[in-house]
Amino acid sequence: MSSELSLFEEFNTPVEVPTQAVLTREAIIAETKRLVEEDNELEKEQENIERRHQEILVRRFEIRVQIGTNLLILQLGHANEKNGDFTTSTIPEVGISVNKAYDCMRVAKLVTQRLRNTLPENAFSGKVFPWEVWRELARPSTDETVVTQVIEGTVESTPKAIKEANQRVKELKEQNKQLQTKFDFHQQYAQQQEELLNAKIDELEQELTVLSQPQTIIEEKQVIPPETLEHIQKLEAEKDKSSDHSADVGKMIQDVKEGENNE
Repeated sequence: MSSELSLFEEFNTPVEVPTQAVLTREAIIAETKRLVEEDNELEKEQENIERRHQEILVRRFEIRVQIGTNLLILQLGHANEKNGDFTTSTIPEVGISVNKAYDCMRVAKLVTQRLRNTLPENAFSGKVFPWEVWRELARPSTDETVVTQVIEGTVESTPKAIKEANQRVKELKEQNKQLQTKFDFHQQYAQQQEELLNAKIDELEQELTVLSQPQTIIEEKQVIPPETLEHIQKLEAEKDKSSDHSADVGKMIQDVKEGENNE
């Protein structure tokens, strides 16, 4: 048998109490009722304390945002007047530490400037975050995407969760940057290849146009003036006559030689 009592056995097993502590039923009921009432009062008090704590968080947030806003205005005026270092001259006058002052200024800028263009006007209503969460959200290194996700509730509102989400966003942006670089390279290469192909197509089309045109074949003929041609013909005739005469003379010489031999 198990050493542990079942729920039924546990609450149906008589409790052994010392003899001097034994009270009557009426006394036990009265004592228990008093304790229940006290517990109820403490519960209400605790709820009031928690409610008051939330109210304090909200009010302190509002106060610090206003402090930061005032300091931003003072910083702008200080820069225009060029009266030394704002950190050492103006901040000490309001009785706040430098770190807290810049925390308030960053949070004020986050709420009143950075997020107004990306979130609706009532985005901060009911948002009660610890001050360390607001400080983490307001850091310049915290990405706007992470800030929006925390405000919308998709990222847990703790400094650790914010840092982890911010790191993931940075890694994704770096991956996207590398992919964009590769895409731009391949796109540029494709455009260059397209230009080369278009130039080659234009060249081939020009060659095809030339080949498709009718070709005129010109036969070269020697053109001789009529006077020259007539002169040439006369010369050729005279040449023929001279040849015939030479042949006659040659024949006569041959006959003479043959006659001499016969004698």
